[in-house]
Amino acid sequence: FAYSNTFLIISNQILMKDNTNKNNQEILFFNYNEIAKNYISEDCVQIALTYLQKAMEFKDNRELDLCETILFYGLCFYRLNQYQIADSIIKGALQCYQKQSKTIDQNIAECYLVLGIVNITLAKYDKAKDYLNKGIEITTRNFGSNSTLYAGYISEFAYLNKILGDYNTSEKQYNQAVEIYDNDPRSRNKIPEVLSGLA
Repeated sequence: FAYSNTFLIISNQILMKDNTNKNNQEILFFNYNEIAKNYISEDCVQIALTYLQKAMEFKDNRELDLCETILFYGLCFYRLNQYQIADSIIKGALQCYQKQSKTIDQNIAECYLVLGIVNITLAKYDKAKDYLNKGIEITTRNFGSNSTLYAGYISEFAYLNKILGDYNTSEKQYNQAVEIYDNDPRSRNKIPEVLSGLA
């Protein structure tokens, strides 16, 4: 993430030399979003928010990009433990995606996943289950039940079932997630967290 941000920042310094150019503005908007995404991945949420604000200075007319920015804002507030605000913002991102004719439905599924996670934290378990069910249905249709995206949903279902006291179902779901992640070398870093839930 650090190397990625270094190159994106250098790119932005060059683009800022002519920041009135429409094409440069679009790339600046995209780059600032990517920098924010990297900082979210590193759990540097306050820095990510700074770059999201910079992105908004160059927001273009492409709504899909704006929907993603809104989703990142929601993730930041979730990480800052401001769950009600996160819930509201992510619902805004979901509505933004639903309005677009060119939306890839996996973007909508991603919103459902994050809304599920937020609502588990808010102890709104029925809502959480509803969001997760909607998201996993789209993800299964798009990628199948052996994909790492599917495993992300199964992990959240396992956590929810653990909270609700359905330990047998939870155990099966955690084991299923471990198996999926173990079969994809790029996702093995997610196994320790799943094993912790399983334990």
